[in-house]
Amino acid sequence: MTTRDDVGSQAPEEVSKDQRRGRLSAALKRTIALVLALILVASAVGVGVLFYLRGQVESELDERADVARAAEQFVVQFNTYDSGSVDSYVESVNPMLTTSAKTKFATAMEEILSLIEETELKSDGELLASGVAHVDPDDASVLVAVDAAARSLAGPVQRHFRWEIDLNKVDGEWLVDDFNPVAAEAVQ
Repeated sequence: MTTRDDVGSQAPEEVSKDQRRGRLSAALKRTIALVLALILVASAVGVGVLFYLRGQVESELDERADVARAAEQFVVQFNTYDSGSVDSYVESVNPMLTTSAKTKFATAMEEILSLIEETELKSDGELLASGVAHVDPDDASVLVAVDAAARSLAGPVQRHFRWEIDLNKVDGEWLVDDFNPVAAEAVQ
């Protein structure tokens, strides 16, 4: 056992070894503390980045869902009508359209209105599938498959449609700006 008197009687090089060991231990402790602090800061930054990215992904998924929902509602409503209530049909579709799409829709209705009334055409649209092709902050494109069970004086007909729906965000709401049939490619 070493006492206080023994330390004083040690050779100078032995005392300096003890002092160096003490200093190394203190330096090692500071280094470990610094490394642990850096790991803690890096972990906190990493968690923050993950939460930010998670929010971005959730926001993008919500936007895609809103776009798909708007396109799906449009194609079902567009393909659901009755010759006895054409005016209410037009009124139900118009709020889903931008100004330019309303013009296209009105032109199409002028062309087929007499046919719908003369044949007493009734149609029920049924959504089959949809897929968002792209979404930007103010425009989007959705591909939609819809069937329509049509009945007229000529009898029942099952119709199959594939549409490309272009949407614009107007005052925070996704509205149909254009709608075009997607032609099936011929199989050779």
